[in-house]
Amino acid sequence: MKIIKDFPILMLVCLFQTGCVHDDEYSGGYSDKSVQFTAHNIDTRTSSSGWHEANVSLGGDTATTSSPVTTRGSVVSGTDAPVGSFGVLGYILPNGTWSSSLLPTFMYKTQVIRRGNKGSYTFQYYPSKYWPTTGTDLVKFFAYYPYDGNGITLSPSSATGYPSIAYASSTTVSDQVDLMVASPSACNNQSDGSAVGLNFNHALTRISFSVKCSSYNMVTVQSVALTGINSKGTFSYDPSVASTPWTPSSLSTDTTTYKATTSDGTLIPESYQALSVYNYRNITSGTGTFLLLPQSVTSSNKLVVKYTVDGVAKVATINLHAATWAMGQSINYQLILGLDNSNCYVVNPSTVSDVTLNIPLTRVNEFWGNASYGNNPLYVIRANDTWTADIVWQDVPNLVTLSTSSGTGPTGNIVVRVPTKSTSGNAIIGIKKTGTSGYAWSWHVWVTGYNPNTTNSVINGYTFMNYDLGTTNLIPGQGYKGLYYQWGRKDPFPQVSAVASNTVESIYGTYTSITNTAVAVADNLANAVENPATFYHGSDWGWSNWYTNNSSLANNNALWGIVKTIYDPCPQGWKIMPIVACSASFTSTTSSGPMTYSGSNYGWTHTESGTFWPISGYFLGSCTPRFVGTMGYIWSSTCDTTISVLTNPVFYLSIANGYIETSTLTLRDIGGHVRCVRDN
Repeated sequence: MKIIKDFPILMLVCLFQTGCVHDDEYSGGYSDKSVQFTAHNIDTRTSSSGWHEANVSLGGDTATTSSPVTTRGSVVSGTDAPVGSFGVLGYILPNGTWSSSLLPTFMYKTQVIRRGNKGSYTFQYYPSKYWPTTGTDLVKFFAYYPYDGNGITLSPSSATGYPSIAYASSTTVSDQVDLMVASPSACNNQSDGSAVGLNFNHALTRISFSVKCSSYNMVTVQSVALTGINSKGTFSYDPSVASTPWTPSSLSTDTTTYKATTSDGTLIPESYQALSVYNYRNITSGTGTFLLLPQSVTSSNKLVVKYTVDGVAKVATINLHAATWAMGQSINYQLILGLDNSNCYVVNPSTVSDVTLNIPLTRVNEFWGNASYGNNPLYVIRANDTWTADIVWQDVPNLVTLSTSSGTGPTGNIVVRVPTKSTSGNAIIGIKKTGTSGYAWSWHVWVTGYNPNTTNSVINGYTFMNYDLGTTNLIPGQGYKGLYYQWGRKDPFPQVSAVASNTVESIYGTYTSITNTAVAVADNLANAVENPATFYHGSDWGWSNWYTNNSSLANNNALWGIVKTIYDPCPQGWKIMPIVACSASFTSTTSSGPMTYSGSNYGWTHTESGTFWPISGYFLGSCTPRFVGTMGYIWSSTCDTTISVLTNPVFYLSIANGYIETSTLTLRDIGGHVRCVRDN
């Protein structure tokens, strides 16, 4: 029998009539009235009947707001009878007293089948049963749906006391069943033949998904998956645990991933996903709602979404809110997709037409409207505010243009156009709110022929980009340039074209749009956002901290961290590498090791992957690269917390013309290169 889930549910009433089948364990007599089941007050309802609805909003990358998900679902009553059949257990209670030694000898795993049409259903089972003739002897019934359903194992008939149900939720979502239970008060209706009401409760938690777009891009979802979910547990009918029938001790330690896809029909087909920028649309099909064990979830449980934006494949990994999934809870996780929630966009120029990039303004309010970040309402963009977009700098003339440079409200986009057959280069695009002088936020646009999502290298188990962030010349040599970053800042500092010289700093020259400012204020974090082209430093030779109020951030990596932060400069799906990603695979000298040095190319080649690592020098307070071709820094996200939190140096990959070292420390105001790793 096919089990149909998410059906409209019921109040069932049972009429037991006379007969002659006796229970061998029971010493009393039985009446001669046969037993029938009938259902009253049948009324078709939607599949939401009996579920307590809760919406939980999630952002594209991180959780933003949440709704409470702790209330138990209500009893299902007055609705349609269940499709198929349900099971019943019955216990004789001599003198109406329950005992822990009782057995289900009156009925055990008795199948009750619905027949007929709506409005005139009958419920049949075999063999017939009969009420005790002694009115003080009661019968206690326990019912469950569906009968013999997938993953349901009833406690054995030899088990004394209250029965239980062991349940394993199928990893095939469409095969999961809507487990329901009923436990009416003990009764004996032989005198008047009145009905016994079976009020069914949903015993599981129901999960569904809805999506809206962050912009007017074409977004389609291929799959959603929940990871680390408890898959097996035991439900108890014991009334002493009625508020928590799925107790922590009954939940198995087995965990699994549950996945719904368009390919198996558990998500609506892509061709029908007309997603909106205004409202959430449910993408879960009728067979795609997850029916899972009630349990506690934390941020270690992930929601992994595979989708496309204008045909480009994306993967969003989202931490769930800490919450308790309750029995009878119907939770709809709400996602905003299409949001490239990063500070860097990689654009591959076209040989056929201009490339248009839409940058949402989400980060502006995420920073300035949050007490943990900027917390300055002056910069928060509201519905009636106007703003203007600028090109802060670009290292190639006419690399990008802003076809739309102003707009109204927080839902607007900066529209950036990259001309046909554009050369490689970098640009910083900033946004200013009318009436303010500083930039509210800024983004890096990297125009390059390199696509990190299709061409990359796996080293030490980490997926690396093949080039430093912002590299404009993909051929190793003097002109093989990336951008410079102060540790913890999202905005890079540019380089100019290489000159025909083998002398260090002159290879890169200077860039006049960059200013340098000695640290003179208590907190430069907001200043760094407002002034993306200002290089903050403690002295001309560096080795200090551009961000002077870092004691509270030092131990939790709030600027750059192992978990991608709001300040991470890498594009969507990538992050700053941790120092463990380098390890011994990079430690080398000119004569031995896994790296090969090239004096003519001013860098090293990783033998196994073939990737080139330039000796790029580093920025100091004068805003001029120093020691290019002699030594260089590639930042990691790893801090050394064993030293004073006020200085809290960070690890970097040290690349020199005679060695590569992975355990070197420095302070944060030096400008070094960035090599991104996949943000899995």
